[in-house]
Amino acid sequence: MAPRPLSRDTPSERNEFIHYTARGELIGLRKDGWKVLLNSSCKNKKRKPMLVHLAEDIGGKNDLASKQPERTTAMTASMQELDNEIGENRRAAWATDKPHPWSKDIN
Repeated sequence: MAPRPLSRDTPSERNEFIHYTARGELIGLRKDGWKVLLNSSCKNKKRKPMLVHLAEDIGGKNDLASKQPERTTAMTASMQELDNEIGENRRAAWATDKPHPWSKDIN
């Protein structure tokens, strides 16, 4: 089955969106109107989760992780599971059993 094209009238079938830094480091997950972010401290490099309810705090100024530890733990675990799934299903860069079309030009 081909993926369905998205439009303003067609909602996405996805409910979870995973976030990475420009360097490819896992940093967050958005799901069901919530967002969990892994912040790192420059001193100890420990990544502490921050939880935000986007409907009430789109700017992400109020960390709710300590008030909702179960949700924070569940979302952090879901984020790790999705990242692991992506890692397991990725293909290697330039993976092919055929020679590159320009390989005959290389001495």
